[in-house]
Amino acid sequence: MPREAVLGVDLGGTNMRVAVVTPEGGIVARAVQPTPADDPGALPRLMREVADAAGEALRGAVVGVPAVVDYEHGVAERMPNLLAWEGHIAAQPLAAACGLPTVLVNDADLAAVGEHRYGAGRGADDMVYLTISTGIGGGVVIGGRLLHGKRSLAEIGQSTIDYRELRTLESLAAGPALERLSGLSGAEVTRRARAGDEAARGWLREIAAVIAVGVANAIEAYMPERVVIGGGVASAGALLLDPLRERLGDMHSAQLLDPSQVVPASGGDDVGLRGAWPLWEYVSTREGATTLAPRRPAGQAGPA
Repeated sequence: MPREAVLGVDLGGTNMRVAVVTPEGGIVARAVQPTPADDPGALPRLMREVADAAGEALRGAVVGVPAVVDYEHGVAERMPNLLAWEGHIAAQPLAAACGLPTVLVNDADLAAVGEHRYGAGRGADDMVYLTISTGIGGGVVIGGRLLHGKRSLAEIGQSTIDYRELRTLESLAAGPALERLSGLSGAEVTRRARAGDEAARGWLREIAAVIAVGVANAIEAYMPERVVIGGGVASAGALLLDPLRERLGDMHSAQLLDPSQVVPASGGDDVGLRGAWPLWEYVSTREGATTLAPRRPAGQAGPA
C-alpha cells in the first residue's frame, strides 16, 4: 500500500465503485459491485471492506453521489436515479462505517476536480466542465478550487436558453433530446455519423448548436481558460465538437475564450475516483473545511 491515500467512491445507478487513490491519481486497489436498487447499506459495507484492506494509509474518504448534496451538513438530498436511497446517504454514518473522515460530493463536481488535476483541464487555473449524457451536469474550477455553494442544486444543464418556453440546456441538448430529434439512440446516431450518414451528422450539428449557447453563457459568466466536455453524447468527438466550436466562433464569447480551448475530456472512466485526492486536499485546507466538510458535533475533529 502507498504511504498515504484516500478512499474514493463513485456511486452510480448501475455500479458502486470504491478505490484506494494516491496523490498522483493512481488507483492501487478497487472493488466494484452492482448498485442494489433498495439497499443503501451496501455502500458503507463495501467502503468498510476496502478500507480495512488498505490499513493505516488512508487519510479519509470522498464519496461522489448522483444527488443534490447539502454540502454544509454532508447529506445527499435528491437522488432521482436511486429513489430508495434518498435520506439514507450522509457523511457522518458513512464515516462511522468505514472509520474515516468522510466528505460527500456531487458526482459531477468530483469528476470536474479529477479532470482539472489529471485530465484535459491540467494547466488551467480556471475551467468549466460539462458532462453530457442522459442529463447535463458539470462543475466549475476557479483559481484551482472547486466553485460551489451550500448545496449542489445549481447546474449548468439547468440554465435557461430558450426564453420563450423557458427550456433548459439539458432539455434541449442531453441524450434524450438527441433521441427525440433522431428517433435513434445516441450511440446509433454517432455510429451512423462516423459512417458518413449526413442525416446523423446534421442531428449532431443541431445538438452542437444548442450546447454552444450553454457553453457561451458559461464562458461569459466565468471567463475560464478552458472548457472540457465529457459524457456519452460527447463521445461523438469531432463530429460534435467541430460544429460546436464553429458556432462559438460567431458569438461574443469567442472574444473571451478561443473556441479551440473547448476540448474533449481525457480523464477516462476513473476520473471521478481519481478526483478524490485533490478534493480531499482541498477539504483539508481551512477554506475547504469550512465549506465542504460536514458540520460535526462539538469536540469532534474534522479532516486533518
